[in-house]
Amino acid sequence: KGLVYADDHQNAVFVRHGLQGGGWQRGEMTGASLRGTWGEHNSYHRLVPGSVRELGWFRIGTGQGPVQRVLLTESPIDAMSLAVLDKERRQQGGVTVYLSTDGTGGVPVEALKAVLQRNGQVVAAFDADKAGELMAWRVTTQVPGVKRLRPAYGKDWNERLVNHGQPEQVQQSELDRGQLQPLWQWHQMAWKQGRSEKYLTRIAEVATDVVKGKVLSEKAQAAMQKDLADGQKQGKQCSENRIA
Repeated sequence: KGLVYADDHQNAVFVRHGLQGGGWQRGEMTGASLRGTWGEHNSYHRLVPGSVRELGWFRIGTGQGPVQRVLLTESPIDAMSLAVLDKERRQQGGVTVYLSTDGTGGVPVEALKAVLQRNGQVVAAFDADKAGELMAWRVTTQVPGVKRLRPAYGKDWNERLVNHGQPEQVQQSELDRGQLQPLWQWHQMAWKQGRSEKYLTRIAEVATDVVKGKVLSEKAQAAMQKDLADGQKQGKQCSENRIA
């Protein structure tokens, strides 16, 4: 498809395209990102001069029909690695898109919101480190309703794929997942309850402070527990109504 090729300097080139007509069809080429391959431990990576992070993305898609899932990663290699690891989950029907933001690049906000409006899923599958967590919460301020997914072990999806079934081969994440997961559950529950965008943004701000090392305030803890309890109560009522 011409999405990946090698240049004359042994760099892997990942081509970036814009979106066409507000949907997910490939628009014009907007640039490319490079990853060095020559020699051992080559960490060279950059955008080709002239590329604009907010106007195009490397992405691959699988499935048929409308886009139902979009998984956001930090790099093209992570996007392809996650596509391999995600093989079983994407059999649910519809198209799954794996999209690289190339680090702290922007995201196609309106297209992602349209996926959520169709009852689809948008997942912040960024690295399992502080930078990845901060990026995920930044995306929630732009696209409320985003879910979080981290590799079970390893820092990123390529490390997870390379060490598949061998968690002892990689370092443990610096993140306290037990502390962060309730915050993501809070955001999801508040979004499903139809809370205002201002309220959802405030949750993201509180969570960002926690990622940076601040302690969750008593006021925030109380609000979180109330929203989670209300959400569970509503879910139980819905289940009872369906049974009835």
